Amino acid sequence: MPLTAISSRNTEPVIYVEENREEDGANDDGQNLAVLNYKKSSASGGKTQGVLSISPSRAGSGIINVWDSDTGSVKAIAFIVTEAGEGIDIYNDNSYFTFKESNGDPYDPNNITSGWTFNGVNSWGSGSTQEVPLRGNVSVGRNGAYFTFDTVAESIDLYFEGSILVTTTNDLVGSKTYTGEGGNKPVTVDLGKNSSATPITHTVTVVVSSTSATFDRMEESYADKIVPIPAYDTVQPNLYWSRSFPDTASIDTANTTGIPLKLYALDNSGLSAITIDNITFTPLDAAVTRLDGPANEADGRLWVYDFGNITRDYTYEIAVTDNAGNITRETLVVDWFSSNVIGDTGTIEVPDYDAGFYQNNDAVAPDAVIIDPTGLRIAVTEAEGNPKAENNTLDVERIDAEGGFQAIAPSETDAFSFPIDENGVYWVMVSNEDKTWSRELLYMDAVDQDEPEVTLTYNNQYL
Repeated sequence: MPLTAISSRNTEPVIYVEENREEDGANDDGQNLAVLNYKKSSASGGKTQGVLSISPSRAGSGIINVWDSDTGSVKAIAFIVTEAGEGIDIYNDNSYFTFKESNGDPYDPNNITSGWTFNGVNSWGSGSTQEVPLRGNVSVGRNGAYFTFDTVAESIDLYFEGSILVTTTNDLVGSKTYTGEGGNKPVTVDLGKNSSATPITHTVTVVVSSTSATFDRMEESYADKIVPIPAYDTVQPNLYWSRSFPDTASIDTANTTGIPLKLYALDNSGLSAITIDNITFTPLDAAVTRLDGPANEADGRLWVYDFGNITRDYTYEIAVTDNAGNITRETLVVDWFSSNVIGDTGTIEVPDYDAGFYQNNDAVAPDAVIIDPTGLRIAVTEAEGNPKAENNTLDVERIDAEGGFQAIAPSETDAFSFPIDENGVYWVMVSNEDKTWSRELLYMDAVDQDEPEVTLTYNNQYL
């Protein structure tokens, strides 16, 4: 959640956060948050802006204290952690949604004739569909009232009761009416095909067409079952993780060998450094390998940083700098480990495959020069002991210099062989139907189809 702090002293607030626990025994329900940290994004004068990251560890309630150590002042934020559930809560405190009246005016909580009401409830639905709402609340709209949101999803599972009319800015999908029973029985709303590599954002409008309709939550489904990443940036360094992350508190701390993880960094102007928690790494260090040239040369545009096996919760602050001085920053919040496992253990393992360049049946040597690329291909092979060998989808794409993604089709005779004929950066991604995935980036620079140039220079001393 975004957090802005303003100091009356006109000095930059120095923010830290903590979960406030009752220490009198009877009212202490223990620690309810597994992860709680603040990351500053900008500061000017007496104002600082940043993001508060929160991951719950169990159901309960409490207080988050936001302190300014410069002034000693504190702001208390109450929170409630409900039982575990999936989805995006459709409620007026979620800025993902914009609620409108039937005449198009924005929802106004002070308007007593508003077409929207927002209620806290213990259950909804009836009979076999009855359940507790995702956050113990529901949104109720009268006929004609509507809400909008932006999404790159191909479909959503909408948990609602009543009748609605759904429209989208995707020209390939018309308006359609849906009826829901409420509770734990969702209705799937089709939003049209999209791309996993370069997804297009569409605006969806949901209008209440019955006398009233009640909404709890929705779940989004994406192209190729891949949660979309930000578009490739031809200026800033681009970062790609080697696998999907385990669920919060899904790994038993006492029984794990850790999670192997790598971070790929790509930049057209060339990379300068990868910084992890204020420690700078280049391919001169063992943790970083250059993939587009000699592995231990501090040059090139495609590097990979190896975290090794991560075995404990921690927050990594990451910055990647290119040769032009552009910086991409990212925070990796590891909240996967717990002595009380409550997360989805199915997210721990990912599909395990290897990818490499071959010409016909021979692996391409690192110093190879390929004049004729006939038979050149990317071969994807299943690793020994692959924990997820079934229900996988392969996606191979070339990232061009302009930042576009070009899908590579598999061979007509081998679904694990992808013919190529160009140099460039290629990504190989294997996605399982359970939404876990693994990814590898490869670099090809051996193709040389430029004809040699011969220059004749006249010299009157020779024939």
